[in-house]
Amino acid sequence: FIPPRGLGIGLPDEGVPSLSTSPCPSIVRMNGLLSLCKRAFLHMLGLGPVPRHIAFIMDGNRRFAKTHDMQQISGHRKGFDTLKDILEQALEIGVQEVSIYAFSIENFKRSKDEVDALMELADEKFTRILAEGELVDRLGIRVTMAGDLSLVPDHVRRTMARAVHLSRHNTRAILNVCFAYTAQDEILRAMHVADTAMREGVLACEDVDEDMLNRCMYITNQPDLLVRTSGEIRLSDFMLWQCTLSCLLFLDVLWPDFSFWHFIYVILYYQYHHADIQRKREEYKNTILQDTHHTATTTTTSTSTTSLREHPSSSSSSSEPSSSQTIEPREDNQNSTRHQHRQTQSSSQSPSSSNRAYHHDGGDVTLQAKRKKLDEWVQARNLQYFKQCSEVVE
Repeated sequence: FIPPRGLGIGLPDEGVPSLSTSPCPSIVRMNGLLSLCKRAFLHMLGLGPVPRHIAFIMDGNRRFAKTHDMQQISGHRKGFDTLKDILEQALEIGVQEVSIYAFSIENFKRSKDEVDALMELADEKFTRILAEGELVDRLGIRVTMAGDLSLVPDHVRRTMARAVHLSRHNTRAILNVCFAYTAQDEILRAMHVADTAMREGVLACEDVDEDMLNRCMYITNQPDLLVRTSGEIRLSDFMLWQCTLSCLLFLDVLWPDFSFWHFIYVILYYQYHHADIQRKREEYKNTILQDTHHTATTTTTSTSTTSLREHPSSSSSSSEPSSSQTIEPREDNQNSTRHQHRQTQSSSQSPSSSNRAYHHDGGDVTLQAKRKKLDEWVQARNLQYFKQCSEVVE
């Protein structure tokens, strides 16, 4: 569903002069009342289902600049200011993670002047974030970078890496900045990471599955909601792996024009469709479990067939007894006793002597250990990389 471009026009906060230009007492009171109303709106929204992870494709900065007879870089600056406001509002209602599509690898095909200006703007904004502690300290956000930073100029990469390194202990929320990024590049890089993990003994080849590969991605958490502005209805190679079961919303509004009231609409849209999204995810989860069970059953049947082929005498003696054969109850008791004995032996095996050990809740201990080991290995690898890039010495 694409709402009309005029969403938000005529609402109370539009046309109200700012305090910096009109310090009139009546304007001060009006702005204070408006701020209170906004906080009340956010509080009410927080009472319903809130997306834990929101992804934004911030499109429309250049068109905004053209519409307002501004330089293109001014449109990008306005877009950054919009991002700051949206982050504060998202944290206010309890959003735990925000991902933004800041710069695509495809954007390097733009004019050299525009690319250079965008790189300098990125360096300027990250430097300002570090200097003022705007996101790192005040909001408690942990910054992560997703993308091929080898394509970024050294001084910009150094500033980005410092933001990642210095905010690594923040726990309130996560800001994933996708810079020099495409989903295809992310998936290819994840395959390389998995290959390196196997060569270093962190994973075995048979351990690699959908979940393990997901843990090698730049962004491992699936967005609950993806929003694209500017009216374009496409994902532009953004988080294709993660958005399989996400709620998608395309708004016909330029990103710098994205206001508080648009954000309210976005959350209400998610809450309206929340039940359907959860149902689809449960259906997908059940399908995966059924496929896994079917695969395990097929494997067990195949193994049993192979065993029977290797021991034809036991197969012929145990299948379709002739009419002259009788099965004594005593033998049934013996078979039952042998079966109980095998179960006792199997249950008494140590974890090291069996392929899998299980929690009381059915969780696979070996698999969980491997996942934890991979997560720690990937995290240490990333932190070491950003520490080296940032030239920060603890």
